[in-house]
Amino acid sequence: MYDRGSVFKLECSQPPSPQRLRALEREGLGMRRAEGYGQVLFLAPEALEGIREKEPLRAEAIVADRPGARLRRARCAYIMRQAQAVSQMPLSRSQLGDIQALCEKALVQKDEAAWDLLEAYFKRNLAERNAQRASCFAAIQKLVVDVWTHPLSETLGVPAPDIKLERLRLLCALFNHSRKLERGEEEGR
Repeated sequence: MYDRGSVFKLECSQPPSPQRLRALEREGLGMRRAEGYGQVLFLAPEALEGIREKEPLRAEAIVADRPGARLRRARCAYIMRQAQAVSQMPLSRSQLGDIQALCEKALVQKDEAAWDLLEAYFKRNLAERNAQRASCFAAIQKLVVDVWTHPLSETLGVPAPDIKLERLRLLCALFNHSRKLERGEEEGR
């Protein structure tokens, strides 16, 4: 993840057309653009010369100016803490992907029936399989159930709206990040 306002210097083998650069500025880059991520601005080299060092981030100013900033930081901190633990669990990436997919399905369908599918998945892997396989799923099931059953403000440690969809969004983001950690994308492996 990059901080808002990060600056990168790109060098291309062939200069991109100004029309393409403007299209990228309008459309953004990467995933989750509809949520405001991936916004870019291309600067001419002379404009870039004035940017040498990133201005230090003043957290207290952000909290005072933006009420949701504290919640977003708590959410990111939770994901970063838990992702390391999840990536160390004895689950394959595909098993973690299955759990993430079921959470995302529950998020899209916005109903309890989709959550029932996730509970059935855990039941099948905890009770109806061998003991070794069940032990692989015990810790992840506990984490998922804890997030689902506890108030979000308790999970994150800051005041938060207690909306089940937000709990599912948190789980989806956690599993997505955990799978990246497992592949070594975050640690530069």
